[in-house]
Amino acid sequence: MKRHKRAEKEEAGPAQLSRLSRPWLAGLITLAILAPFLNKAFHLDDTAFLRDARQILEAPLRPYDYEWNWYRSPQSRWVTSNNPPLNAYVLAAVSAAAGGREFVFHAVYAVMAAGCAALMYLIAQSFCRNAFLAAALTVASPAFLVSAGNVMAEIPMLGLWLLSVYLCLHPDGARLWGAGAAASAAVMTKYFAAALVPLLAVYFLYKHRRWTVHLAGLLMPVAMLVLWSWYSKAHGGVIHPLSAASYAVETTRDLRQQTANTMAFLGGTLAWPLFLFPLAIRLRPAGLAAGAVLVGAVLWLGLGRVPEDIRGLWIVMAAGGVVTALFAAASWRARPDADSALLVLWLGGTIAFAMFFNWTVAARVILPAAFPSALLLVRWLESMEGGGAAYWTSWLKVAVALTLGLSFLLALVDLRHANASRTFVETTVRDLKRDHPRIWFSGHWGFQYYMEREGAGPFNYQGQDLAAGDLIVMPGINTNVRKIQVPMQPVTQRAFPNPYPFHLMSPTSHAGFYSSLYGPAPFGFSKEDYIDQFAVYRVTHVAPEGR
Repeated sequence: MKRHKRAEKEEAGPAQLSRLSRPWLAGLITLAILAPFLNKAFHLDDTAFLRDARQILEAPLRPYDYEWNWYRSPQSRWVTSNNPPLNAYVLAAVSAAAGGREFVFHAVYAVMAAGCAALMYLIAQSFCRNAFLAAALTVASPAFLVSAGNVMAEIPMLGLWLLSVYLCLHPDGARLWGAGAAASAAVMTKYFAAALVPLLAVYFLYKHRRWTVHLAGLLMPVAMLVLWSWYSKAHGGVIHPLSAASYAVETTRDLRQQTANTMAFLGGTLAWPLFLFPLAIRLRPAGLAAGAVLVGAVLWLGLGRVPEDIRGLWIVMAAGGVVTALFAAASWRARPDADSALLVLWLGGTIAFAMFFNWTVAARVILPAAFPSALLLVRWLESMEGGGAAYWTSWLKVAVALTLGLSFLLALVDLRHANASRTFVETTVRDLKRDHPRIWFSGHWGFQYYMEREGAGPFNYQGQDLAAGDLIVMPGINTNVRKIQVPMQPVTQRAFPNPYPFHLMSPTSHAGFYSSLYGPAPFGFSKEDYIDQFAVYRVTHVAPEGR
């Protein structure tokens, strides 16, 4: 008998060790995938967070008490920032501790992404048998993999969101307060995380069917927002959460097109639905009929405004978004419990936010939907009877590999786009500055970070003092670039080739991975042979008033 118990312990030991090591394995694999991108140039809104971090190092309690040209002219950051400041504080801490090299920042954020992968595995363990597959589907998606190559707020917010959900899975009081603390940090990273308050409260009450005083811990994010609103009003003259919300509401957009584009971004930025259309045969007839109606509705809402040369790809992506929703509905029907309710509300809330409340559709807006959609799919497969579960699980593993391959390629495209600005500034602009100390530029994003670091200034469209001989640099693919109405002559032009068949941000290719304002699909087949191009002009003369 003693020998038998000893044998059971010996068998349980390795099994327990294996269970404990799998989250770490998920994290290590994520780190390995991200390793080639650690020296990526700062890109898109990285620049804004890094500039806020610099302000925090100078005045730690006044993160937005300065003016900066991020929208064609200097404005208060209390007005132009749409995010709370926690991510900038993280960047400030990294900068103070280890300097400002890209490698250091990306390494820190890669560790955060690895933490997200580990938390996905830990959460999935409570929801399904194949937790690793659910985490792998999420990590392999373009929404996650490309976003993890930046230092914006999405990955930190996702990590805190996942931590809050993980802590809420267990009903003891300490963990509920911990979930509230994590949600508070998440909401100070991105305001969207305020959705955790009703989401976790509904889940707890549905799961445990009881009230507890410890549910008050889930109100901590509300208290945090109230305090931050008071602080921002006192220091910046605006209630910052409301200011950010008003920007999203007041921005002009076509809700019909945005609704349709959301489905295309859901399918395209998750990517794995594009490889799982055959799985739709396992849907009930009513599900197939609903799918046909939904696809028809999406096409009716948005296809008319999609450029003809990307319509085929857009339709496939939109259909991928529809089947994602159908798989989630099938999962709920198969297992209508509190866990499914949490995941469906999580997924549905993210989709609704992208459709109706945000000012644009983007991969980073879809990112919070990646994990619940993957977990719902795995739960549905596990509920299948007979040999269906094993067969489609094998198919799903192939889809993970294909998705990872596509995502890695898209991440390489994004890497090349980001690096083009850094290379141009550190070579061409640096050489020109030796003989032309006054250089101005239009455009923002990562390009602005490197131009300002080189000593150039952002052009003020409200009134810029110019002198004959000044140089003005214009990027090709950027934001807030407008023609400058002064006499100029070209000095030089440089294009950076694109060896890949895709583009992520290009009006010509109708690709808008970071904003659907650039295209109705998250990526498109490249219509130009360059990833970005830059032009330099010399001011020949100016009006007497210097305008």
